[in-house]
Amino acid sequence: TLFKQKWAATSGHKLYLELQDAMLNQLKVSL
Repeated sequence: TLFKQKWAATSGHKLYLELQDAMLNQLKVSL
């Protein structure tokens, strides 16, 4: 359904942002 697709896209986007955040933090720590 459209609702499920929208939910999956939203949670996927959140997950992506969190992952990006974690990667940036790792970079700051290693620098």
